[in-house]
Amino acid sequence: MVDEKDERVSEIISEVEAEEPERRIFALEAELNELKGSIKKLLVDLREQMNNIENPFQDMRQLTTLIQPGVAPEVPSGEEEEEKKEEEAKRKEEEETKREEEEAKRKEAYEGLEEPIPLEGLKEELEGEKIEVKEKLTELIDPFSLGGLMEWTESMLKKYGRERFEEILDISHLTGYASDKIVNVIFKISRIYPDFSSSAEEINSNDLVIELHRLKSIFTKDTKKDKFLELLLK
Repeated sequence: MVDEKDERVSEIISEVEAEEPERRIFALEAELNELKGSIKKLLVDLREQMNNIENPFQDMRQLTTLIQPGVAPEVPSGEEEEEKKEEEAKRKEEEETKREEEEAKRKEAYEGLEEPIPLEGLKEELEGEKIEVKEKLTELIDPFSLGGLMEWTESMLKKYGRERFEEILDISHLTGYASDKIVNVIFKISRIYPDFSSSAEEINSNDLVIELHRLKSIFTKDTKKDKFLELLLK
């Protein structure tokens, strides 16, 4: 009996040794894949069991969901419907009140703007301004006054140079000794003369008053006060 077993074992060993290496590898891979599938299935089962242990009501909820028929949408009751209608009416009332308040504010802001414009008075005012502008445009500087301005400008440039001359011209305008028109004319006249900055002199307060008086006297020589002052300054 023992001899038969030994012979059988020897035969099996011989058969195994006789198998090709590739066939043996293929068989091992098949067994390994089968073993992996079994392990994976076992892990899935274990995970489900752990979930059930942690949340034992999960299976019951799933079962209830499957068995429970479709739930009909909740229909608002009569009281809820009435409350919604009241809220909608209140909202519309508030919007209407707000719109009326805004309209009242707009009317208040534009109040008085719809009054008729006095066209006749406006026309007369415009005509008066037109005449005044026309008179100003037709004003001329007489040749004697123009010659006096040119003489004054040339002497000022020679004495004090262009930079100090322009400062004196600004002072004459600010103090009222020369109008805008006269200042513009003098400035234009100064452009026709060369620059005498190399011979510029300092100016003191007395000289400034004298020069401003000379400028003013070009247009006001007919007054007794200016004539008297001119004699004193000489």
